[in-house]
Formats: sequence, structure tokens, C-alpha cells
Amino acid sequence: MLVMWIWLFDSALAAIIGSQRFDLGFYAGRIFGLIASSFLLITLLVELIRLHTGALGAAAEAERRFADLVNLRARWPNARAASHETTQSFVASQNIARYRELLTSETLDDAQRRTIERLLAEEEARQKE
Repeated sequence: MLVMWIWLFDSALAAIIGSQRFDLGFYAGRIFGLIASSFLLITLLVELIRLHTGALGAAAEAERRFADLVNLRARWPNARAASHETTQSFVASQNIARYRELLTSETLDDAQRRTIERLLAEEEARQKE
């Protein structure tokens, strides 16, 4: 979008102000084009460096978490199963809360309400196990 605005202003300067060569508008248009393209290049380079730095940071964080998981698994072999059960319990409680919230809605028809009630009963039964 920035490139299109720069191109539009550069074209307008060239057509309206700098229609003749060796005129003040001609040089103003060329200087504007130089400054605008330099600004655009610098902006894109800064954004690229910022994104690259963020990706490197995310990769380092992922490596650290992976190393922590490997160390945890080596110390406690059953830790993965416990973590999985905790995650399932959390998801089930979130589902139950969402189903109860949906049941309080006035926009449900009878078929939708029965389906949500059935899903709620299944989640509650699964959480009790």
C-alpha cells in the first residue's frame, strides 16, 4: 500500500509540477522519488530484521521447552500421561462451561438445545470417569 501511495505521489509530481525537464518541479519529483524509495527500503529492512529476530527468539524458546520436556521425561516417565490427563480435564471443564453458557441463550431452537444438552451430559460423564 505504501508503494502505491509513493507511486501515486511521484506520478502526480511528474505530471503536474515537473512537466518540463530542468524545471524545479522536475528536480523536486526526482528528489521525492529518491527519498520515498530510500524510506521504503529502510522500513522494509527494519521490519524484516524485527520479524527475523522474533523468529529466532521463538525458535530458542521452543528449543528450551523441548529440552525441559526431555529432561522431565527422563526424570519422570509418567509425567507425560499426567500432563495429558490434566489437559483433558481442563478441556472438559471448558466445554462444560461453554455448553452451559449456550443453554442460557434464547436463540436456540429445540434441536440445537437437545444436541447441546446431550453433549453436556457426555462431557460431564467423561469428566467423572
